[in-house]
Amino acid sequence: MTDSVAIFTRAAQMLAEADTIQKTKELKDLALTARDWAIRKGLGEEAVRYAQSYALMAERKMGEMLKATERAKGGQPYQKSTGNTSEPVRQPTLADLGLTKKESSRAQFIADLPEDVFEEIESGNITAHEAIKQIKIKKREEEIKKQKEEIEAGAIELPQGKYEVIVIDPPWNYGSSYDPEAFRGTTDYPEMTHKELKTLDIPAANNCVLFLWTTHKFIWDAKELLDLWGFEYRSILVWDKGKMGIGKLLRLQCEFCLIGIKGHPVFDNDGTHRDIIREERREHSRKPDAFYEMVDALCIGRKLDMFGREKRNGWDIFGGIRWGNSKTT
Repeated sequence: MTDSVAIFTRAAQMLAEADTIQKTKELKDLALTARDWAIRKGLGEEAVRYAQSYALMAERKMGEMLKATERAKGGQPYQKSTGNTSEPVRQPTLADLGLTKKESSRAQFIADLPEDVFEEIESGNITAHEAIKQIKIKKREEEIKKQKEEIEAGAIELPQGKYEVIVIDPPWNYGSSYDPEAFRGTTDYPEMTHKELKTLDIPAANNCVLFLWTTHKFIWDAKELLDLWGFEYRSILVWDKGKMGIGKLLRLQCEFCLIGIKGHPVFDNDGTHRDIIREERREHSRKPDAFYEMVDALCIGRKLDMFGREKRNGWDIFGGIRWGNSKTT
């Protein structure tokens, strides 16, 4: 035990002296290597715990340093010139620091952990992985609760006027609980029942094109909504995501967008646009950029993206980032 305490004391001193992100990462990696070596050599739980604790402290300090960087604070890629130097100083990227985005995110999350939770992890009562997962779930539950309260209180601004082009990606009611590590079908936003979706007031102009996104599960519900909202079904667009997703009967790789017409809107297809888009998926529910480029090329008029994830030039957004934003031009 004396040797372990001496080694741990020296390690703690090295960590205290570490003054760069790279050094804290090196110390963390070294501690993890020592932990694995202690396990292989059967040095006992105490040695393993010391090494694990040291790695955790190094990761926490690394996260604190990352949070203090100009990039993390929203700074520009290049710092202003200092002293007599005329050339701008480039801020280091994660690649420069030898870190992945996932490693950086985890370190910063650990840096934000409450002290009591951190102590629980150090003592071995809970793993860092499990603590981070539970905090993410609790945080998202609180965000969803707040969003629902804002919706019910009418705090979210409704779109003003009518639109000739509307894209809607409804928050379909999958009935699943948020899990940051679960399959991609798990939603991280407030869902709406089919009954609630039927009550939506779609601000469509007399001449309007509607693009209604859906999945296999809700494709018949989507057609019912299209009819209810006063649109004539004309076509269906298929998004091939490039990789297999979840699925019980078949592994699912495609998503669908029903196209409906009201009146006589402008729909200018020069023959280059087809009924399929191939673009790899990104965040859950985020639609491909190629889709919006196609709509911009085909359609003319005021454009509204309902329940969209991203602000775009020339578009208003309602319930953006899955209910997170109000109308924005």
